[in-house]
Amino acid sequence: MTDPTGVEAVPAYAATIEEVLDRLGSDSDHGLSQAEVEQRVATYGRNEIATEKPPSIVAVALGQLRDPMNLMLIAVTLVSLVIGEISTGVIVGLLIVLNVVLGSRQELKARASVDALAKLQVPQAKVVRDGQLQTVSATDIVPGDVIAVEAGDILPADGRILRSATLETQEAALTGESAPIAKDATTVAHVAVGR
Repeated sequence: MTDPTGVEAVPAYAATIEEVLDRLGSDSDHGLSQAEVEQRVATYGRNEIATEKPPSIVAVALGQLRDPMNLMLIAVTLVSLVIGEISTGVIVGLLIVLNVVLGSRQELKARASVDALAKLQVPQAKVVRDGQLQTVSATDIVPGDVIAVEAGDILPADGRILRSATLETQEAALTGESAPIAKDATTVAHVAVGR
């Protein structure tokens, strides 16, 4: 991990709170200014996972054609045309077209529904900016933001604990450990999964 000047830096979990705040140009009491937030959004982008470009209609239709049932129907169409059963070949060909159109339409509608649900489920985060506690979309968090977390909150980004009182996290999805893990603001010399 390097700091903005390119110098090899101590990882945030092993650095003191003051070192981390200094490295990020932040203040634990006042947070970042709105101008600094806008500059960091321009530099680092939004706090969201990059998504893949959705497939085109043609790609979805070709995927439908590769379905085993459609491959079998294509074979039936070809055999029908070769043996002279033109009407059967045309009817089965029309069934293939209908199947591809309906399947593609259904897949595109399902993708649109999933995308709409993902946009509805953007968590909110409480951050300190210009000395005031504000609620913002988790996608609007930038490096150096001071985040306030309360019981039951989902952590909206990576972070270094500045202060805590009886903080415990549920890490079952990461470690399989069913019991909550206690966390505090002390530095960590050696880190392992679940620490």
